[in-house]
Formats: sequence, C-alpha cells, structure tokens
Amino acid sequence: MNVLVLAAHPDDETLGAGGAMAHAIERGDQVHVIVACGSARVDVVDDGRFAAQKASELETAMRSLGVTFEALGLPDQKLDVVPLVDLARAIENTMARFRPATVLTHFAGDVNQDHRRVAEATLIACRCVPGSPVRRLASYFVPSSTDWGDPQVGFVPNAFEILEESHVSAKLAAMRCYASELRPAPHPRSERGIRAALEHFGSRVGAAYAEPFVILRELL
Repeated sequence: MNVLVLAAHPDDETLGAGGAMAHAIERGDQVHVIVACGSARVDVVDDGRFAAQKASELETAMRSLGVTFEALGLPDQKLDVVPLVDLARAIENTMARFRPATVLTHFAGDVNQDHRRVAEATLIACRCVPGSPVRRLASYFVPSSTDWGDPQVGFVPNAFEILEESHVSAKLAAMRCYASELRPAPHPRSERGIRAALEHFGSRVGAAYAEPFVILRELL
C-alpha cells in the first residue's frame, strides 16, 4: 500500500505521523512525504544558512525513517497568499504519480495558518472522484499546534495507530534530526513531551503507545 503524508513544514510530518510511517515501512508499504515550506521559525532572520540547515535536517530525518520525500519550497507562514489551486495541483501531481491509498494531512483547526492551508488543499486534491486511489484520508495531531488551536474546533480522534517501542524509537530518532526544532522538557516538542503524548493517546485505547488521527473519509 502507498501512504502519502502532507506537511506544511519540516518536522510536522514526524511529529504528526512519524510512528505511523515507521509502522507502515515495517509492513512493507511505500511512504512518500510532501513538505510545502521550509521552516516555521518566523523569529529567524535567515541569510541562507538556516534554510540550508532545515533542508539538511529534513533529508536526514526522512532517511532515518526510510521514506521518500519532496519539498515544494513555498514561503513559510505565507501559504495564505499562495493560490490554493496551485498548492492543491502540486499535491494532485504527486498523487497521480504515487497513487496513494492512504493520505495523512494536517488538522484544519491547527493554530498555524500554514497547517490549515495544507489541510484545505489536501481536501481539494483528494476529492472523491471516479478513479481516485485514495481509500483513507485522515488528519494527524501536531503537538503545540493542534492542541493550541481554536477549542471550538477541537481535535477529537476517531482512529489510533497502535505503536510498539520500536516505532516510538524510530519517531524520536527522526525528530532528533531536527535539532533546530526540538525543545527542552516540559515543552510538547521535547522528547519527553512527545513520548508522554504517545502514552496518553495509547492509554485511551488500551495500548502502551498510539498516534491519534481524525478520519475524514474512508472507503470500505
């Protein structure tokens, strides 16, 4: 089975679905990641070195997980001015080539506007037309973005990827590649915070660890 993961920024894909990707690779699935932008660090004045660091971190993290990827190179925190049709068309072009059965994307209620834009473009690209390969479309949870969004549009997971310690270790190993994004505990994006979230969601379904998802559409 082919799995496509959409992310606004490098690290979103690992934070949201790193364990699921590791599990999919273990099952023998093919996993491809699309990253729309470079970095979400609007506090950094970049002379080119930070962008190069982010590109290197992304490549190293994807190699660690064993997945393929492409970076669209769109401007950070400016996807609201990128024509939505252009972003959706870029996703569609990859889908035509990769033919994913499962597509994982951002939650539409995230606090980060780039995340919301990617979620919207994904819905357009994955509209249910004859011949579409997509059987499952779902949103993932990004710590310190999904949980900081509008509480009236809360993330209520209805599907859980049960993870073993090996999948958690793979997720954390990939996250360590993002040295510019990891934070000290108790930040949600610290190693301790990431593991605690996986334990929390796992406890809700009787497992040691789990990644949560909201199923947007599933064809049975």
